[in-house]
Amino acid sequence: MVSINEHRFCDLFHSAAIGIAYVGLTGQWLQVNQKICDLVGYTQQELLERTFQDITHPEDLDTDLEYMQRLLTLEIQTYSIEKRYIHKNGSYIWIYLTVVLVRSPRGEPEYFITVIKDISDRKQAQEKLKLLAYYDVLTGLPNRFKFLEYLHQCIESSNVNPNYLFSVVYLSLNQYQVIKYSLGHSQSDKLLIEMVRRCLSFLTPNQVLARVGENEFAILIRGESNFENVANLANRLRKQVMRSPFKLNSPFESFTLDIGIVNSTIGYNLPEDFLRAADTAMHYAKLQGRDSTIVFEKAMQQRAIERLQLENDLQQAIKSQQLYLSYQPIISLKTGLIAGFEALLRWRHPTKGTVLPTEFIPLAEETGLIVPITQWVLETASRQLSLWQKEFFNQSSLSISVNLSGIQLTQPNLLEFIDKLLLKVGLKGDNLKLEITESMLVDSTRQVSVILEQLQARNIQLSLDDFGTGYSCFSYLHSLPVDNLKIDRSFVNQIIGNQKKSGIVRAIITLARDLELKVIAEGVETRGQLDILRDLGCDYAQGYFFSKPLETKAVDTFLRNHLGKKAEGRRQKVTECRLG
Repeated sequence: MVSINEHRFCDLFHSAAIGIAYVGLTGQWLQVNQKICDLVGYTQQELLERTFQDITHPEDLDTDLEYMQRLLTLEIQTYSIEKRYIHKNGSYIWIYLTVVLVRSPRGEPEYFITVIKDISDRKQAQEKLKLLAYYDVLTGLPNRFKFLEYLHQCIESSNVNPNYLFSVVYLSLNQYQVIKYSLGHSQSDKLLIEMVRRCLSFLTPNQVLARVGENEFAILIRGESNFENVANLANRLRKQVMRSPFKLNSPFESFTLDIGIVNSTIGYNLPEDFLRAADTAMHYAKLQGRDSTIVFEKAMQQRAIERLQLENDLQQAIKSQQLYLSYQPIISLKTGLIAGFEALLRWRHPTKGTVLPTEFIPLAEETGLIVPITQWVLETASRQLSLWQKEFFNQSSLSISVNLSGIQLTQPNLLEFIDKLLLKVGLKGDNLKLEITESMLVDSTRQVSVILEQLQARNIQLSLDDFGTGYSCFSYLHSLPVDNLKIDRSFVNQIIGNQKKSGIVRAIITLARDLELKVIAEGVETRGQLDILRDLGCDYAQGYFFSKPLETKAVDTFLRNHLGKKAEGRRQKVTECRLG
């Protein structure tokens, strides 16, 4: 009977679906089954000439030996661990190992029995899940969660050693949304991958780059005691990343980076606070203009909270109709007649009173709220102009000017929306003027240019707003799809007694005449300014000299006073087009 049992055990040992082995007290293989040989790639004879230490991953060996020693001292009866074996070809295999110690009748240790299960597939699946959980699929960079882990380690090191310093640099790639919405995800992904490649080529292995948002990245800089060096590094990184155009299927190849920095001396204890502070500094950099770098200060956090409250208030303002339009008359300097109005957005806040666009439009653009807001402005202003045209005799030539954001230009349904709107309210294309900024044209993609050309094909005029204030390049104007140039009020205000400013205005008007463009001067407040503009050949003007921005009812009164009722059809000269 014993012989039969021994044969059965021998058959079970060699045919088992899991690895089974006898291992000597010093680690030599005494007997192994075929499953172990298949697992590690060695023959039985090759394994018997080796020890288990020979095929154990060096990082796992100490743990294995520690548990074996605890078995020998009777501290434990068995143990199970996950460890790695080294395959004959040099690769690693994950196994689940269970070990028991066999003792003699007198209690003396004789050998170990090990049961080995291949768990490589499970480990690979876990690694994939870990990658998905902690690394960005597109770029392969650590994601926000992994970056917070790195930050946590730095905070702990700093708590133990106050001399351990670190910084977080937060990067935001501008114009990314324009690429994504106009050219599609494939091109925006290509842009991000190339940006990451350039960043990694600049950074050292000790500097961790992570993708923490759609077009936002963070860098952890460890061990830098001079924080001025961190800001210098950030600015050098910007130059490195932006040193050459990005090769996209678009003429739009130049981008900008806004950078926020927070240093460990700020005194926060949570990694989320550090990342939030760097993000806040980055948003302050955006407000400074292109390619800015801002170092975080604690006072910024309170303003960030106020900004968040403003965002919530703005969402509520859209729902509860707190937004309204004022209209400023635009006067023809040649005929003295009212040519139209510019629709100016205002916000009647329940506690703060009137909030000007400069305070909430940048926020609306960042949050995407600018899209429904602009649609509302277009619809409200167009409908109102249609009512004025019907109420006042022979005023079908009146136009309404509306500011259009770059984000709105990238919306795929913009043309369809405008076509339906004009048809619904009964306006022609030449009754609508859309004001765009120079930066929108400088940064525009070919697709945006096509949209502007299609707007012009509908006789919708395009005005270049605040011309001369930031990105002006007179040489490219001839190729841009624009009809009007608007001279910024900062030039008009100093046109008297400032030869430089008046020279700029003269140059703009001369250039516009050569390019067959019309010129609109903003911020005209005195007769002296008006006379100079008229003498220079300016076509249109608006400002407090004629009228402040008016709400709808006040515009009705203004039109009755200066245009007359339908039957009268009076024409008023520019010197009379003033609100008393």
